Amino acid sequence: MASSTFHTTSPDAFSKKVFDCIIVGGGTAGLVLASRLTDDPEISVGVIEAGSSAAADEPTVKIPGHGARTVGTEYDWKFETVPQEGIGGRKLPWPRGKMLGGTSAMNLLVWNRAAREDYDAWEELGNDGWNYQSLL
Repeated sequence: MASSTFHTTSPDAFSKKVFDCIIVGGGTAGLVLASRLTDDPEISVGVIEAGSSAAADEPTVKIPGHGARTVGTEYDWKFETVPQEGIGGRKLPWPRGKMLGGTSAMNLLVWNRAAREDYDAWEELGNDGWNYQSLL
């Protein structure tokens, strides 16, 4: 596996560089994709992230247990749901990370298990063995 080199640069310098691929969004999926693509040293990849790469140095991002402190800050896109009928038409916050690492950087080691039906649906779609019980 080739080692990937990551650099931050100004928007002006970035716009003048030629890349084989440009990935929009430096969240978990975007960074994994960039890493996999650059396993081939012949491929150059640019990643555009709207948020800060410096967020990783912020205590609210790097200290487990402080994850909720990023909600509603400059590191959060501050999305919310549409009005929810079942709760009197209220909207709920839908925190999404606006930083290198995306929402994964906001969650700080928090993991929630999905509902049984969600995992069982994977198997129903044709993925043998990918069900709640086998993944448990």
